[in-house]
Amino acid sequence: MRFVLVQCARVAAAAAAIYALLAAVAVLLVPFPKPGAALDTAAAPHTIFANDAKYVVLARVGVADEAPAVVLLGGSQVEYGFRQPELQALVPGAVVHNMAVGRANYTEVAEIADLMLERMSAAARRRAIFVIGAAAAMFPEDRIRWTLPTRNPGGVTDIEFEAQHFRLYRRAGRHLIAVLPPADLRYALFALYPLVLGEYVAHAARDAWSDAVPPPGEPRGFARRDGDLDAVVLTEPEKAAYLARRARIMGTAGPLATEQIDALSRLVERLLAAGSRVVMVDLPTPRWASRGSPYQANYQRQVRPVLDRLAGLGAVYVNMQDMDRDEDFYDDAHPKPRAARQWSARLAPILNGLLGEQVAEKD
Repeated sequence: MRFVLVQCARVAAAAAAIYALLAAVAVLLVPFPKPGAALDTAAAPHTIFANDAKYVVLARVGVADEAPAVVLLGGSQVEYGFRQPELQALVPGAVVHNMAVGRANYTEVAEIADLMLERMSAAARRRAIFVIGAAAAMFPEDRIRWTLPTRNPGGVTDIEFEAQHFRLYRRAGRHLIAVLPPADLRYALFALYPLVLGEYVAHAARDAWSDAVPPPGEPRGFARRDGDLDAVVLTEPEKAAYLARRARIMGTAGPLATEQIDALSRLVERLLAAGSRVVMVDLPTPRWASRGSPYQANYQRQVRPVLDRLAGLGAVYVNMQDMDRDEDFYDDAHPKPRAARQWSARLAPILNGLLGEQVAEKD
């Protein structure tokens, strides 16, 4: 019996040593996020984390307290509308983290905000500025948004799926509970790195195929990502296809989900209570899409009063709806690169003003 136990211990030690070596090799091949470095979900496909949700959950190990943080939250309109390198260049007094995730609703945005707060000290929270994008596309209710056939099993958000994937978090209702102390996330990521690298290789192969073959039911041209987006001119059939796709995502042509309006309100109130500044950006939609769907009219009627109320609580309201020229969008929501630069130029002075107020308060 003793011989068997000794042999088992030797095998376990050898396996542990091999795995530790694999982890070290993985870190050498693909270095960890540097402490204090800016985060950008738009760059996630080009990192070991492969997708924006996994990037949010795991790349947070790089969040540091040294400089004020600007955290961008929202869906893909924020992810690609405020391009991190461009906004960072215009806001040199802070580290700009673009933590927006495509197709998010406010349930998921709130989860991302909580994960970022988890990495911040109380002092860093008071220095942080959270920028929240508001648009009609952000309001599909959970039972519709997270139970589509193409989504995760069990109706969980993408963030919940990735947070539970490696057993780093567990779910309690709609809340994520850390299994390990947040300070140990870096050690956990080192232990998981060989698995993360293996998944990256698999995802890279899958994405290479999906880029070549657009997803079924998506408009022709949906997969355009690397071409000259500034030169895109949508045809009427393409516009119709985008409107049909939006209707499938929203799941209803009726009023926007009160559940999501409440989720947005609670999120802003929670961030303000933490001492952070909040900037709510009322995002534009191309005029043809506003005319062709019911969502923008419902948004104006249901959400605008809520944004006004939150502004009264101390949030900063920025209305960008006037930047809605059809020729500035390459689909029904996303600005062309040249228009995205204008979005950042519009937002940057407001962020710099808030950062200047922080400096003045210290003095």
